[in-house]
Amino acid sequence: MTASRRVGGAVVRSRSKRRLRELYRIHRHLFAGYPVDAVVNARRSCATAPWKELEQDFLTSVRRALERAAQVSRPG
Repeated sequence: MTASRRVGGAVVRSRSKRRLRELYRIHRHLFAGYPVDAVVNARRSCATAPWKELEQDFLTSVRRALERAAQVSRPG
């Protein structure tokens, strides 16, 4: 998890990373069976976005990334 200074001050960056880590913790079962490394970059709105909206965006991103990983790992 990363959050650049453009996201905000130290408190805002930490809050953003904590929220993203919690999303990963809750939904880490989605990564089972995929040999992938995930890099998540926080955006400015991450610290203040409603939880449900943040969760939906996270899940959409994860599903798209895992679909691409599955396509790459398929032979032929």
